Amino acid sequence: RSGRLLLIPLATLVTSAAVSFGLLYFLSLVVDVQVITPPLCMSLLIAMSVDYSLFLLTRFREELLKLGVGGEDAAISIESVQEAIKSTMTTSGATILLSGFTLLTAFAFLAVIPVDLIGSLGQGACLTLGLMVVVNLTLAPALL
Repeated sequence: RSGRLLLIPLATLVTSAAVSFGLLYFLSLVVDVQVITPPLCMSLLIAMSVDYSLFLLTRFREELLKLGVGGEDAAISIESVQEAIKSTMTTSGATILLSGFTLLTAFAFLAVIPVDLIGSLGQGACLTLGLMVVVNLTLAPALL
């Protein structure tokens, strides 16, 4: 319901994309990056970044309501927001970290396959996913 909260998934997506594709460029200077890798990375980035941001925002809203400060006209204190962020990161943050680590492990196995196309996809996906998890666990709470 807050327009500002709608900008958080967009901010994490743009930040993750800028850093990921910047690093993907430098990766391409060292190894051969297949032409299909950037579109796959962008698809993965959009899907997971929005998903993880929504996990955080939904949990944050629930925590504010639990603290009794989530009403439309209610004044929200800084202490309440900090407590809600702390609780959000303890619960949803751990879920995001575990989910990201699981996907990162799966793509890392793809990265070591000696087929150029699959290895390139794995490397790009690992890079993109790792950065996206870091951005969602640092930038999103900072913007809340």
